[in-house]
Amino acid sequence: MFKSRSELISELVDAGLGRHAERIGEWAQPCLHFVDSATTGQPSPGATKLGGSPELPEGMRWPYRPALPHVDAFRAWMRDDRLADCWGTPQPLTFFAQVDLVGAAAAYPGPWPLPSRGRLYFFWEWVCGCIGHGAANARVIWDCTEVRRLVPLHSPASGGSPRVLGDLPPVLPERHVIPKLAWSCPSQSTIKWLIPDETLHDLMSAQAFQDLYWRRIHAWSLLDGALVHRMLGWSTPIQNDPAVDAVAEAAGVQDVPVKWFTRETITPHLPSMLDWLLLLQVELADAYQDKGVEGMVYFMAPKEDAQAGRFDRAAAVYQQT
Repeated sequence: MFKSRSELISELVDAGLGRHAERIGEWAQPCLHFVDSATTGQPSPGATKLGGSPELPEGMRWPYRPALPHVDAFRAWMRDDRLADCWGTPQPLTFFAQVDLVGAAAAYPGPWPLPSRGRLYFFWEWVCGCIGHGAANARVIWDCTEVRRLVPLHSPASGGSPRVLGDLPPVLPERHVIPKLAWSCPSQSTIKWLIPDETLHDLMSAQAFQDLYWRRIHAWSLLDGALVHRMLGWSTPIQNDPAVDAVAEAAGVQDVPVKWFTRETITPHLPSMLDWLLLLQVELADAYQDKGVEGMVYFMAPKEDAQAGRFDRAAAVYQQT
């Protein structure tokens, strides 16, 4: 990522993109990435953090995802009874992060695209979410309770269902973080969609741009741990832009496991990608502090919903190499 739009454009020029650098720079977006907090002592309730226990109003129940549909089709697809039983049974979601919106908004330039008070809490159910269910496996909660009334909410047991797919622990290690401003750039595939210029596409294939892309633009590996977890701006997709999956589900052209989008079915809906906001991106290996874990989770929501403080249509997209 980059400290400013002008720095991004300068790097693109140096990478041989010439006049096309300004065109890409126009699509650059500010984002917030998270760095470990240097605060000593016990952080205040409601402070931004990854993992641990969320601090929510007393009496709030732990969020579950419902039983997912198409259990028999899922069983035939995966040929795994344990996974099918998990798919068809309500499961407690895993808490990923809470974000203090006041602090985040203060670090962000320009119009703030989220509520400017309270906190956002992010939950995801990894067992079936990594196989492809977006909205049902995600929960984003906006809460404005006074900080002094917040209490830790502890994760329940898994309800007797066997844990599968590597037996990841249900709780991420707690890490208090603070948001820092950076500038993000669209992925290669998204640039090609936004700017359908064959000359530009040829220049992007050159080694100079590829070196810049993998070193600075698509920096999601553990070599750039401080840049991995972020909110807003452009994502760093491992596969498609996660907005494509969110759009496919919202448009009804994807309903795992009985329907998957194709180039023909998704193309008419691609313009609505730009109507979706990256709420949070979390890299699992770094979040779990476990190099044996792989993949990225992207929380997406319609921009108009996020601005209005509505997150019932938020979806989580999982990708891995």
